[in-house]
Amino acid sequence: KHQGLTPLLIASSAGHAGLVSCLCNAKADVDKPMLEGSTPLMAAAETGHLEIVRFLHQAAADVDKSKDEGSAALFIAALNGNPEVVRFLCSLNADVNRARNDGGTPLLVAARHGFVEVARALLDAGAEVDKPMRGGLSPLHAACCGGHIEHAGL
Repeated sequence: KHQGLTPLLIASSAGHAGLVSCLCNAKADVDKPMLEGSTPLMAAAETGHLEIVRFLHQAAADVDKSKDEGSAALFIAALNGNPEVVRFLCSLNADVNRARNDGGTPLLVAARHGFVEVARALLDAGAEVDKPMRGGLSPLHAACCGGHIEHAGL
């Protein structure tokens, strides 16, 4: 029923920095995933809790660990339009071109959803502008399909 939720994952998602600190100090496994693969770092990246992302990194969380379908924390932060988290993960050398199992990349999903600031951060970190998904959809095509022509100028 709870699909492998851990106290650290719940605290990370909810933004409870003090609790995250206590759990990490008590040696909670910072990379322990839920059944589908989400980790505390991914939960914090999804909800935009930069302070917790930083703390989990200091506790040695794996920035490139991925869920079963291939999403890593950087992809999840990009999907949810969290530019500060994206910039921080890029500064840690998270793989900006790491694709999900369907070929989707952080840049492609940022373009699709119109997250210009996220897309700029990814491009500044070396994201491949022309890397297509398996079906051939490129970040430029994704931006146009989403009605976000302003991405074309990036």
